Amino acid sequence: MTTPDNSNTTTPANAGVSAKPSGSGSNDGAAQPWMHTEAIILWASWAAMLVFNAFAELGKLGGVTTEEVSNEATTWFMPAGYAFTIWVVIYIALALWVVILSRDKDRERLGPLPITTRGALFVVTCALNIAWLAVWHSRQLLASIILIALLLIAVWTLCAMSRGQEHNLLDWVPLSLYGSWLAVATIANIMHVVSRYFDPKGSNIIVQSISTLALLVLLVAISVFMNARMHDWVCGVVVIWSTVAIGVHLMDTSRFFAVVLIVFATLSAIVIYLPWRRLLPQQQQDQAA
Repeated sequence: MTTPDNSNTTTPANAGVSAKPSGSGSNDGAAQPWMHTEAIILWASWAAMLVFNAFAELGKLGGVTTEEVSNEATTWFMPAGYAFTIWVVIYIALALWVVILSRDKDRERLGPLPITTRGALFVVTCALNIAWLAVWHSRQLLASIILIALLLIAVWTLCAMSRGQEHNLLDWVPLSLYGSWLAVATIANIMHVVSRYFDPKGSNIIVQSISTLALLVLLVAISVFMNARMHDWVCGVVVIWSTVAIGVHLMDTSRFFAVVLIVFATLSAIVIYLPWRRLLPQQQQDQAA
């Protein structure tokens, strides 16, 4: 009797194996070679951004620090110096984000490139960060506004993409922290340029105070939306931190307005984080929804 030759027979089991894609995702939980390449690219980009920022803060870029350029014009919408220590937290948080992305064995590469879409966008944010520092220190002010606005958009786009791939808080919290601070920094950048051209001494108290308060109200409103609708509590923390720091910065300029801002920050924290849904009657909750 002749034994049937089953060597070329396709069974459901080996069909599933042969149909498995060879390229982009995981391979039985093992990292693909391109994933190691991406990790190197991400860490190199992060390190370059960190080194360039340190270089700038040591006054090696154009012979001035970032703060010294800021102090060349007076704008009320400017946090006190201590507030910028948040950058340390941001860089550490971004490093954790890189770790999380690099350990994701299910991520898919961007076409034939040895990098994911999120990884590529992260590299873009690092490049924009460095470019902004370069033009800021060379006092190309209009270019600095364009670059920081592009950086803001890129970071929030990356944050939105990461929320779609969310497995834990570290997938999006570092990016929300970065993006929220960039929102404050973008406004401060714009206000600096406006003040430099129209009120370099910051002597127009009415315009400075009204514009500062109006912009902070806008940021708080965005924070309320982000917390209530997007469940993003990070944005509000950064806005409150910035508001208090702006108040501290203005203590020697206008003590009254500085106190107003600190009180405003306290009220903003209540508005943003008080559990209104638990406190409102059910009928009002339904109408709000």
